[in-house]
Amino acid sequence: MLRKAIANVDAETGFPLGAADVVPAAELVDAEYATVRDIGDRIELRATPASVRYMTMIDAVLAARSGN
Repeated sequence: MLRKAIANVDAETGFPLGAADVVPAAELVDAEYATVRDIGDRIELRATPASVRYMTMIDAVLAARSGN
């Protein structure tokens, strides 16, 4: 879910949330990795700059572990 929100970070739209996404989204918001917006007919998850840096770090660690 966070990767999908990061993929939309430069777009005007966020990652649309469904009912099953509420708890994971709340954890991302609590960790300050995301925000949510009420767009009227839906709620969107938006990535924060901290989440982009976090995912970049995770990707670097995974690449180092796999030898890439």
